[in-house]
Amino acid sequence: MSLPVCELKPGRDRSIRRRHPWIFSGALAFEPDAAPGDLVDVFSSQGEFLGRGAYNPNSQIRVRIFSFEDEEIDAEFFIRRLDAANKFRLTMLPENTNCYRACFADGDRIPGLIIDNYDGFIVLQFQTAAIEAQRHLVIEAIKSVFEPKSIYERSVGGFRQDEGLEKSSGLIDGIEPPDLIEVMENGFKVLVDAVAGQKTGMFLDQREARQQVRNLAEGKTVLNVFSYSGAFALAALVGKAQRVVNVDSSSKALDLAKRNYEINDFAVDDNDFIDSDAFEYLRNDESKFDIVILDPPAFCKSQAGIPKALRGYKEIIMQGLSRLNPSGLLFCFSCSGHIDSAMFQKVVFSAAFDVGKEVQILKKLGHGFDHPINIYHPEGEYLCGFIIHFSE
Repeated sequence: MSLPVCELKPGRDRSIRRRHPWIFSGALAFEPDAAPGDLVDVFSSQGEFLGRGAYNPNSQIRVRIFSFEDEEIDAEFFIRRLDAANKFRLTMLPENTNCYRACFADGDRIPGLIIDNYDGFIVLQFQTAAIEAQRHLVIEAIKSVFEPKSIYERSVGGFRQDEGLEKSSGLIDGIEPPDLIEVMENGFKVLVDAVAGQKTGMFLDQREARQQVRNLAEGKTVLNVFSYSGAFALAALVGKAQRVVNVDSSSKALDLAKRNYEINDFAVDDNDFIDSDAFEYLRNDESKFDIVILDPPAFCKSQAGIPKALRGYKEIIMQGLSRLNPSGLLFCFSCSGHIDSAMFQKVVFSAAFDVGKEVQILKKLGHGFDHPINIYHPEGEYLCGFIIHFSE
């Protein structure tokens, strides 16, 4: 079948030849006769085939490449990609863990597709017009690869608006997921609100950071800021922390955190669950802790928002350092894709200097193996963090 053609301007093919999966509007010699999500073939100005992808006139990223080969983009294509992605995850998944990211968009060479697997309950996001147009093939492939209990859609982020798409949420196939799905991560239980929780219900990208907290928590007091459903707190308590204080501005999230305590047989003390704006809490409370965890939501969504975001990160890191006991540890994170690890490290430097603390970076942190970064698509890396030691 002949597909519409996207011809690149002379000299604008270097990126795709280096296997970057995005073609921007300025690289096209002309706009093809294609609707949002239609498959197109990309050619150089000399007429050489370079890749096959999906076109979207509503986005500055005009074409998202599915394949650099001349191959059919059909159900078998998605089955091959998803099966390969899932198999390597299963070989690396920790024991006593049944929740993981099964597909990470461009990281798994399926642009715009996010699949999280919660013990057989599949929660997905169609983030782009490219993958939205292929949804029926993707769903067929998911059924084949995972044989899931259910497939539930949570395509509700701002990314859909950027692509000219409406929000979409609801059951696609199988049984309705329970209000709270109980999963296991490294041996402790977590309740996931896949229908109404943040993202797809749980921040799976922080599994390895939570394990670091667990390894270091014995006998320590811990402050868990932006705590959401308390997964970091659970890791600390499993690691025999002396006490964990959770701070979040959502009472619903704190209630879920309490339930997570209960199903893991940890005592619930209401004094350890503080319903407060994180900035206000950090400014006004003077309690000291051995470990402070700062895992905020993304502070910026665009290049224009970077300066304000950096100021926000600097403030909470300054406050977090001020809450540490001598020889304490600060876990601090940014999940703003526009802020890379080098930029975030400069924020830590500036914060430490302004509060007059001697600090050391013990470890750099990021998303885990189930959020792989396509080496040709560094933009896929969004989560960065540090374990900071407040040295005496």
